[in-house]
Amino acid sequence: MINDYKSSVRYRRREETKNILGFIHGGLEPSLYGAWDFLISNAPNELICRLISNYKRGKFIQGIFGKAIQDYENSEEVVKQSVAMKYQNYLSRRTYKLVCKTQTSYFNNEKEVWLPRNIKCLGIDLRLPKLSLSDNNVEKFVKGLDIGHVSQIPGIPGVSRTVTGSVFMIIDLHLRVPHLARKLTWFNDNENHFVFQFSDDGAPETSQLTMSIGSMVCWNFGDEVRSRDLHYLLHCVSVGEKDNIMENLWKQHTEEMKMLEGNVLTIYNKQCTVEFQPGADMSWQSWAANELNQAATYPSPYANVHKGNMSTIGGSIGNEPGCTWKPFSMEIRDSNIKSLNEFMESLPDSSTEKNKHKKKLDYMAENGMRQLGPPRIAIYVDRLRPEPMHCEINAWQHYVDLIYLEAVRRNTFTSFVSVLEAPVGGSQGQEASHKETSAVPVSHNSINDDINTCSSAGERARQQKLLQQSENDLRDSLQSFSNQHASQVSQIQGCGLGYLSSKIKEHYNNEGNRFNKLSIRLIGSQAIALARYSYHLVDTLECENETAAQKLQRYSIGKIDCLLRNAGGLFNRTELNSVQISELKDACEMYFNLMSLFFQSSVNVSTWTVGYAIPYHAKLIFEQYKVGYGIVSLQAKEAKHAGVKKDLMLSNRSNVSSIVGKWWQVMRSNYVRSFYLPEHQPIPSSYISHYQSRLPRHCSSSKHCSCGREKDIDNDLCLFCASSIDVVNCALNRKLDESVLAALKPEICQHCNSRFADKSLLSSHLRFCKTTEVRTGSVINPLTMPVPALKEALRNRHLSTTGNKSVLIQRLEGALAGEG
Repeated sequence: MINDYKSSVRYRRREETKNILGFIHGGLEPSLYGAWDFLISNAPNELICRLISNYKRGKFIQGIFGKAIQDYENSEEVVKQSVAMKYQNYLSRRTYKLVCKTQTSYFNNEKEVWLPRNIKCLGIDLRLPKLSLSDNNVEKFVKGLDIGHVSQIPGIPGVSRTVTGSVFMIIDLHLRVPHLARKLTWFNDNENHFVFQFSDDGAPETSQLTMSIGSMVCWNFGDEVRSRDLHYLLHCVSVGEKDNIMENLWKQHTEEMKMLEGNVLTIYNKQCTVEFQPGADMSWQSWAANELNQAATYPSPYANVHKGNMSTIGGSIGNEPGCTWKPFSMEIRDSNIKSLNEFMESLPDSSTEKNKHKKKLDYMAENGMRQLGPPRIAIYVDRLRPEPMHCEINAWQHYVDLIYLEAVRRNTFTSFVSVLEAPVGGSQGQEASHKETSAVPVSHNSINDDINTCSSAGERARQQKLLQQSENDLRDSLQSFSNQHASQVSQIQGCGLGYLSSKIKEHYNNEGNRFNKLSIRLIGSQAIALARYSYHLVDTLECENETAAQKLQRYSIGKIDCLLRNAGGLFNRTELNSVQISELKDACEMYFNLMSLFFQSSVNVSTWTVGYAIPYHAKLIFEQYKVGYGIVSLQAKEAKHAGVKKDLMLSNRSNVSSIVGKWWQVMRSNYVRSFYLPEHQPIPSSYISHYQSRLPRHCSSSKHCSCGREKDIDNDLCLFCASSIDVVNCALNRKLDESVLAALKPEICQHCNSRFADKSLLSSHLRFCKTTEVRTGSVINPLTMPVPALKEALRNRHLSTTGNKSVLIQRLEGALAGEG
């Protein structure tokens, strides 16, 4: 190391130093410690660095660092990190290789070669460690993992797990991993009791293929039940959710569930019990229950409501005496199946299949049946519940239809679509957006004259006079357009739904469909936007020469959106208390009452479900589990489909037509992401609550009413809400006041005192009154009317004539009650 001395002198003095230090410190090893202590105490840092970097011809640091890198690259940590990087980020093979390559090398564009990405330490080049394995090694490791028992479904592209295996793996993971175990919630202090929700849903795999994804989630995950990371795949099949093979698959699944529910399971040395709840996708529910769909005379799977009494105000669901509607039970279903089978056997063999099918539907409608055969999910059919997210979307879809038709009738369609597509903040939002996007002025005096000294391409280009002139012209042109556009929509505050507005315009421009229902389908974010800002749309309905009836309808529509907004904000939450359960029931009831009183012909199964079925089931769930109704939401299920599609895109067999391949890769990827990484490479949960408030953001201000409008100076309410008191009182009293009834239906029949909205309806009714002979005094008595007379009376009131005689009687009685 010391090259300034001759070799003989250097070796002689080295030996003398060794002897002296050994004498002073008492041995060879103590002498080394003493010399090192002297060195680090007196030598400057620069000398220490120079001594270490030059030791053994510059290989000392490389050796130490190289051994550390080699130990790290051979460690299990690199394997975990490589698997996490590839699967958590959904990296394809090509992308993963590129990421690995850029970690340790860079591309030299002059020589067009990849060069090592080294670092300098004490003037020495040190190789960067490889932070990840090669793609082949990662895939080899993943293929060696035990992902549980997965079986190929014979004859079709698809794989499935057993319910037993899935349950054991999920519970074991969440009991074994501490950070997951801490997040588990128990219902009614029943520790180690797990409630699993199973569901199936179809989705487009590609433009030509469809897929059915079955999954399970556990209610014990709390609010994170809506995280797609905690939805565990049960099966993946390249067929529709209602294919014949799915019936056999769910038969096997439900048999396992019934077996598991009756046993105590020992998992991770703990005694566990399980319970299963069906998913709430309403399209799949009809298939799973083996029932008719919602177009049937009895359209709801949640109670025996039919189209004749669907608009009944003050009704209730339950098995108690006096309840209007009763939930379906397995006893009722079995009885209906037996009766239907006997009827089908009584039909002559010579009848065609089409004729048999028609008679079958007529028989089911006349006898209040929905059941086509044994339920495909067995006893779990009695636990079916409406899904909150889809119910809210359907309700707002129905609301858009209602307000659109009103806008068309009042000739306010132009202002309606203008507000629908206008930004939420009006001109203020546009000004803010303009400020954000406007270019920052450049001080040309500060620019160096030498273009070659500029580090930015923008700076170098901006020094050209031609570019400066073109930039000024563009800025002036955009500013002029912005001012012109702002003057056109200066004070418009809308809903920010431009895409929806364009679809509604297309529908309106087709004169043949102008007065039909909109052919659109809302998504969740659009429904929430309508919940927040639909009061802007209601205000567009006000027109010149507005009649008293139109004014009442406008007020009722305005209160309907407030009540639907409040109800949606409550039944989508996973945490509720008893007071909020009562508030939910009141909001749903008031919403239904307003729809039934002012828009009776528009009441459909979605209206009835929000008005009665959701508060009924929300109360049952709260009483049993003390959780909010949002626990049954399938919001994460929709997000899970997006994750599965990503896995399919990364699969090297995604376009292969053979039945073996891609779904195995999807199951393996899902296992890595859902089971392996949470245990071996945990990261903080990236889940952010999907719940969004339905209230407009400015409602917290004391200057604004709860509906979103500004309060009246002399009142604690806005002018709209103050004027809507009569409408609200009608909903509270469950009937129309005399003044409201006189405004909505000014025309009176002299024979039966029935009221009608206009003279055309009255004249049609008078023809019926003159021809019918079945009367009690001067009042129509539905109980004594034959079926043709009942149907004629219902047609005159623009009501449905389907169903048996009892259905027709109840429907006409409800219409007469509304007229009275």
